[in-house]
Amino acid sequence: TSRGGSSLAPNREDSLALDRGLRGVAPPRQPRRPVDVPIVTERTQQPSGRVLPNANPLGRNVVVDPRTGEVVSYDRRPQAEADPFAPTGIRLGGFVVTPTVDATLGYDSNPRRLPSGGSGSLFTQSYGELQARSDWSRHELTARLRGTYSAYFSDPGVNRPEVSATATGRIDVSRDTRIEGEARYVLNANSPGSSNLPSSPDGLRNLPLIHQYGATAGVVQDIGRLQISLRGTFDRFTYDDAVTNAGVVIPQGERDYNAYGGRLRASYELTPGLRPFVEVGLEQRRFDQRVATGGTLQGSTATTWRVGSTFELTRLLTGEISAGYLVRDNLEPTFGDISLPVFDASLVWTATALTTVRLTAKSMIDESFTTGASGIEKRDVSIELEHAFRRWLTGTARLAYGHDNYRGTSRVDQRMVASLGLVYRASRNLQIRGEVRRETLQSNTANQSYSANVVLFGLRLQR
Repeated sequence: TSRGGSSLAPNREDSLALDRGLRGVAPPRQPRRPVDVPIVTERTQQPSGRVLPNANPLGRNVVVDPRTGEVVSYDRRPQAEADPFAPTGIRLGGFVVTPTVDATLGYDSNPRRLPSGGSGSLFTQSYGELQARSDWSRHELTARLRGTYSAYFSDPGVNRPEVSATATGRIDVSRDTRIEGEARYVLNANSPGSSNLPSSPDGLRNLPLIHQYGATAGVVQDIGRLQISLRGTFDRFTYDDAVTNAGVVIPQGERDYNAYGGRLRASYELTPGLRPFVEVGLEQRRFDQRVATGGTLQGSTATTWRVGSTFELTRLLTGEISAGYLVRDNLEPTFGDISLPVFDASLVWTATALTTVRLTAKSMIDESFTTGASGIEKRDVSIELEHAFRRWLTGTARLAYGHDNYRGTSRVDQRMVASLGLVYRASRNLQIRGEVRRETLQSNTANQSYSANVVLFGLRLQR
């Protein structure tokens, strides 16, 4: 080779290899082209071949014949996986199905969340999840079914199921228009120690179940950098009757209600990672029984205004944050209106490749069936630190705080949860999990405060 030749000129070893056809095979009947012609080195399907050392300075793992400018061999070494312990799922047609099963043994020092502490109990917690996600070039459909059953050895009265079924979909009408929808069903029980549990001197035989059926439909329209979304929601809540230890049935039908809502949001993409928005939401709650047993009117209309932004800053900090104002007009004139500033956040900070911090905050007004209370002003904030000591060993520390103000009464509750968890990934399909949790509620109302310690140890199987 001459000194003034191309930088792609091969050394003696590579020239001999190309001449003898030992490393790489040039495609037949391909026209010659100058060496300085740009070469496309990315292909969807890579042909077989071996890598020639130092054959192509422009592509470390791609071999180019310097005499023709043709790609003659590709590196076929598999790329490293982002998470070697993530479930791969099972492909069924155009869907990827991911099943998960948990079996957990635990101990709860205060299963009924009594002020006196009560007696502790061992319990088992069985958990199953099935998720199906579409793998289509356009549109999207995801279905998820989760179920948990907690069974206490010493106190069967607090045994309870939890079920959540959701199906979310997206229809890509055009490049700038899409239709989104969701159908959902949730089954849970009033938590032990909840202020909404029916009171009885005989105590309750079990925890009454709550059913929620709902749907959401909306449209999202992009107009250049401007995005406008409009969504409507419907949810129905029904409450099962409670049964006391003496066998007396306490009807709960007056608590059943429907919730109708709508939300309009306009956002503008200032930069690829920053999209501020303004939003207005409206919700109306109508009870099946307009007048409660105590003679008060049930029902309300709430309006919420928010300003905020979604963002993704160099992939280190992502999420959404907003602030606004909420006004709720109750049908009962003696309750008056409820108004409060609201702050919501969902942030993920990737501090290092091994450490992730998550911050969430939520403000809302919840229904209250406490006598004299027009609603519960709830504020929740939590922070979670997750650190991977090894790729197969992850620790989690979480601290959550909640403040409940029962409007119309003097009651104020403060909730706190602190937990430490550890996950050992034995393989892609098997995990061993452990958690220690402390729960407390401090109330200014007599006989409402409690504390509990919970220890969990379990196995997870996933595919």
